[in-house]
Amino acid sequence: QALDQAQPDMVVNAAAFNFVDQAGEDPRAFAVNATGPRHLALACEERGCALVHVSTDYVFGSDADRHVPYAETDPPGPLSAYGASKLEGEGFVRSLCRRHCVVRTCGLYGKTSERGKGNFVQTMLLLAGEGRKLRVVGRGGDRLQRGCKLPARGQAHRRLVAQIIAACAGGV
Repeated sequence: QALDQAQPDMVVNAAAFNFVDQAGEDPRAFAVNATGPRHLALACEERGCALVHVSTDYVFGSDADRHVPYAETDPPGPLSAYGASKLEGEGFVRSLCRRHCVVRTCGLYGKTSERGKGNFVQTMLLLAGEGRKLRVVGRGGDRLQRGCKLPARGQAHRRLVAQIIAACAGGV
């Protein structure tokens, strides 16, 4: 109904159940990360609008010996329910909406309205302040990762969306 009223040329899906450690036990993970994008892809395809779907690098990880960044063409191999749910959502977007773009991102941080969620830096400071032992390791062993403050990532996404809008004349 909202899409019918707005009649957008493009929809950006940035919704995610991103409580990574809880995704295996919480059915909301697949509902939000897989079923939600499925419904959105169907709705966008029906209305002829493009869909930009924000996903995650958690769709990778099964190659424990890897020491180079992943490329879009590398085969996924999620190690967690969270990664599997996001990969399933990507699959629905790709198969159900012809005009689509999947953006895989990682290491986001910024302000959040929910204590202890949404900001890796604040969470680490909170845990350290409580005297907890911190162990932070990338999936499949240590890996180099640089975080990106959400406003900066937002600027990059806006540039990407502008490029996608320009490409949407003939499809994405």
